[in-house]
Amino acid sequence: MASPSPPAEAPGREILLQRAYWRLFWGQALGLIGTGVATVALALLAYRLVGRDAAAVFGTALAIKMATYVLVTPIAAGFVRRLPPGPLLVALDLARAALLIALPFVQTVPGLFLLILLFQVGSALFVPTAQAVTSELLPDEQDYAEALARSRLVYELEGVLSPAVAGLLLFLLDAPFLFDVAAVAFVASAVLLAGAGFPRPAPGRAGGPLDSVRRGLSTFLAEPALRGLTALNLAAALATATVTVVTVHLVRTELDGTERMMTAALVAAGAGSMVGAVLVPMLTDRLPLRATMLAGGFGIGLVFLLGTVGPGFWTALPLWAALGLAGALAVTPAGMLLRALAPPGEKLGLYATHFALANAASMLAYPAAGWLSSELGSRPTLAIFAALALAGVAAASRLWPPSEPHAAAPVRPFLPRRP
Repeated sequence: MASPSPPAEAPGREILLQRAYWRLFWGQALGLIGTGVATVALALLAYRLVGRDAAAVFGTALAIKMATYVLVTPIAAGFVRRLPPGPLLVALDLARAALLIALPFVQTVPGLFLLILLFQVGSALFVPTAQAVTSELLPDEQDYAEALARSRLVYELEGVLSPAVAGLLLFLLDAPFLFDVAAVAFVASAVLLAGAGFPRPAPGRAGGPLDSVRRGLSTFLAEPALRGLTALNLAAALATATVTVVTVHLVRTELDGTERMMTAALVAAGAGSMVGAVLVPMLTDRLPLRATMLAGGFGIGLVFLLGTVGPGFWTALPLWAALGLAGALAVTPAGMLLRALAPPGEKLGLYATHFALANAASMLAYPAAGWLSSELGSRPTLAIFAALALAGVAAASRLWPPSEPHAAAPVRPFLPRRP
């Protein structure tokens, strides 16, 4: 008697999940473009409101963003973890679009800060929810590794393209209309996400938002791999802060370079990060996650050490590219680790906790990079950062020993590998 054939609906379900993933991916990409354009518009709005004090206002707005990500994300995720993810993501897109439309009408700095706070609350909820949904849509580990790399690529491209898009739009539109363009991007994202058919996550444990926060932190403390990831987040945050903050001081002040030279250094770092993102699926298919991520963290420390020699502009470019590559290797595979270790029904809470902890590391790294480079110069700053990054890698290797899961073998797909 012939063996029964596999259910016919399985391939169809996989196709539906793939379609839902691509709608989510392009929706996130549109949201990133909208956020980038809105950031440029926000800087112009701050200048319109307060003139010469615009830098202080804009800096405060960025501080609100980071503080929201750190303090609000885990609590807010606890409130919404039982909601269907599709309608939640659509509502967050539409809410952010409405806030962007309202921003040009703000006449006071406190009102500006309030709308920014509300906008960032929406972003603080959207990002971990989208990450958790992506994990549900791509059960194949190879597909998920490629999705993480793809997200990293889009994030880096957004940093390069959004200011250019905003600059081109300013030739055609007045600055306040940039908010409307950004709002259209979020509405388009909502249209893509509506009706995508995202699966509902497994039901989580009972309890309020604070219980969800406690469970997320408890999981990070209990799992050696996640404790190691927390230490690696510090090294990655130092790399990002160096590219974003120290580059300005190094190129403009110490090398007496032009804005084009500074842009070239930023592009080099972004290009290195994109190369690292492309390498992640190949490396994690052949190496343990621990080896890939620790190698990235060690690479960050090594680049910092090389930078203490005092690079000129042309030697700084490959160093910055290597820094971007190492940073991508250190943190891009984190999503695979979180998915593997998330308790049933607690995936959103764990992603939200990681999102908050990673941004907490950035809150420490950014001001440290600014203060140290201004007071001591780039070479002493890089020396201090090298010591901190290598200490973080050493702590990660100790907290995440080789005997733990995902430390001794490469990631294996849950489904048979595609031919």
